[in-house]
Amino acid sequence: MTLQQLFSKQINTLINLQKTVTYLITGATGYIGSQVAKSIFESEAFNNGTVKVILHCRDKEKYRKIYYDVESRKVYPVYSDIKDIKHCI
Repeated sequence: MTLQQLFSKQINTLINLQKTVTYLITGATGYIGSQVAKSIFESEAFNNGTVKVILHCRDKEKYRKIYYDVESRKVYPVYSDIKDIKHCI
């Protein structure tokens, strides 16, 4: 079982437990964060509109390279670096 298949199975289980879900994915441009996000985007609940996703990223260009094909009103990118304290308060 691949990492993405594992995430898909777990995410579908979580989504089925609730009617509306909002996920915050930190490190969304990293390997694990992007795999989790892609698993959510492939879920039936996301396509039905019962899931919203907030993607926390440090780098806009890296976000655009990874999520270039994600055009959705259910995805909200947030750009900041946790080391920049004034943006985290």
